[in-house]
Amino acid sequence: MNNRKAFTLVEVIVILAVLAILAAMAVPVALRIFERTAEDTTREEMDNIKKALLGNPQKLQTSFRNDFGYLGDIGCLPSIALGGLDRLLTQGGTLPGWNFDSAKQAGAGWKGPYITGTPGEDFKKDQLGNDYTYTPVAGTCPLTATLASNGLDQTTTSDDITVTIVANDTTATIRGTVKNTSGTGLAGVPVELYYPSNGTLTTSTPATTDANGNYSFSSRPFGARAVNP
Repeated sequence: MNNRKAFTLVEVIVILAVLAILAAMAVPVALRIFERTAEDTTREEMDNIKKALLGNPQKLQTSFRNDFGYLGDIGCLPSIALGGLDRLLTQGGTLPGWNFDSAKQAGAGWKGPYITGTPGEDFKKDQLGNDYTYTPVAGTCPLTATLASNGLDQTTTSDDITVTIVANDTTATIRGTVKNTSGTGLAGVPVELYYPSNGTLTTSTPATTDANGNYSFSSRPFGARAVNP
């Protein structure tokens, strides 16, 4: 006598219905996890690009910041004409290489690569494999820009991730005082500032010290700079 048991058609239908319900519940959860992971990873990648552009303010040497990224060496953000974000990885044919002027005690030029990441991966693409939109302000030496990922829907909507680089991120006022050996400020002293612009070491128009010996240069790009009174 054969006593083997098997599922009835009703039982099979019930099991399939339960599996379908579980799948319907699991798929949205899995999708949300994927979306959140992709968004978080994209934000990390964009932060890495921003640090390549501007340097990492947390990197210090003897208590002073010593990392200013592409901006610090070139004096500008990458322009579209020079290749945009590609210049974070390769020098290209237009930018001059790094050169240090020992007389002026300042240097300028490409000293990359500035970007780090997984070998073989395109750092210009977000976690979904779509290109970032890099938009510097128009001009040969941009100092403001935006970096954006259009998110999952790949259109400009509320899920976009945008990093904005404003003038306060790239420029500052350089101030100092010229004093004599007894510590008294000297008035009327011309002071030159040496800093890079488009990868070339540039000498600013001299600033003249005031009655207390103070001088300032406004809106100059961040980086290691030199002054000469």
